Amino acid sequence: MENRDKKALAVSKEMNKRSREYTEHAPTREDAKKIVQKRKEDSRRKIEATRRPVSRKKESTSHAKKQRVVSIQAKNSRKNRGKKKKKRKKKKGASFLKNPHVILISALIIAVCIALTLITIFSIRSMSAGVDPDSGTFKHITIEKGSTASSIASLLEEEGIVESGQDFLSYVDRMGTSTALNAGSYHFSLSSDYQSVHEALRDQKSSKMITVTIYDGSDIEMIDSLLAQRQLIVPGEFIEAADQVMKERNLSFIEGWLLGGTYTFEREEFSPYALADESVEAMMEELKAYRIPIVESDRSLEEVIVIASMVQRETQDPDQMPFIAQVIYNRLELDEPLGIDATTRYALSKWDEPLEKGDFSDSEDYNTRSRKGLPPTGIGTVGEEALNAALFPSHHDYLFYLHDEKGELHPAKTYQEHLESIERYL
Repeated sequence: MENRDKKALAVSKEMNKRSREYTEHAPTREDAKKIVQKRKEDSRRKIEATRRPVSRKKESTSHAKKQRVVSIQAKNSRKNRGKKKKKRKKKKGASFLKNPHVILISALIIAVCIALTLITIFSIRSMSAGVDPDSGTFKHITIEKGSTASSIASLLEEEGIVESGQDFLSYVDRMGTSTALNAGSYHFSLSSDYQSVHEALRDQKSSKMITVTIYDGSDIEMIDSLLAQRQLIVPGEFIEAADQVMKERNLSFIEGWLLGGTYTFEREEFSPYALADESVEAMMEELKAYRIPIVESDRSLEEVIVIASMVQRETQDPDQMPFIAQVIYNRLELDEPLGIDATTRYALSKWDEPLEKGDFSDSEDYNTRSRKGLPPTGIGTVGEEALNAALFPSHHDYLFYLHDEKGELHPAKTYQEHLESIERYL
């Protein structure tokens, strides 16, 4: 700003000076040349005076540009060196992958990682597959002694305890315990996870509940054998427990007083005595509903129990039970032998083999072919249907019946008709 003011002042002075000279005398050609020459010199000096500082600035700017150029070149040089190093690394990596041993090791590592991942996924699936175990839906199963891991897995799938028997078997094989699964009675929730089922089968005592089914018609010896096979008792313990319950309850016999059904106990509370006492108590409770019919009956309560046990052994079809009960009552009324072979089979424990003539004499009081009246005790456990049939038989005058190979019942009123049925249906 100051330079421009000086220049303006100088120009103004020059113009005034020229005006005075031109006024004082008229310029000649020589004067004009001198004036022009002088103006050129003055103009050159002014231009030189104004260019010097600008020239220094340009030199400084040029130097800075050179420095920036050098800096940029250095940076580019470092980048180029970095790229060269990266290129050299890439080339090195490429040569590394060409090594066949390295490729084989890498493939093995990848395969192991994939296998571990699949195992983890399978384990998570096996431990979480299915419904909530606290849902309250349970299933009782019995695994017999000598069962293979494969048969156990199939049973678990059939009963709905595991989703897939094959997957459970694979889980057991992976754990290395396919030969270490225990036989016994178990109480599982439906759709259980593989881990909890496996742990229970590895340690039978981990099952907190014991469930025992007393099948209708089975006798005390059969129940004792079943419990022993399941490793719940020592053979003979249930027979002793049943005798003890008989004495404590002042019963004249125990066979027939056990009500068939399913009984569940806490593992700590289970004992052969507890099972025997519970099944007899269940019978007592059942009889309370029949108090009036029993009082009105011509038979004693013990006779009703014996008849019900015979009916139970003669058929498992509830529809046939009232008919068979009435046949027994009809023959008792006529004072004829009952002719029920099941009583002889009970006395001899010969349930599956054919009976021979000598068997009837050996059965003594239980030989109802020749002996009149009822046997001295019941011949097996009683179910609710058989008990109901003994108290409410169907009314008819038939004295004979037989079952064909299909289990169909064929009645007869006379012995001759009975022989004809034997000829026709057997």
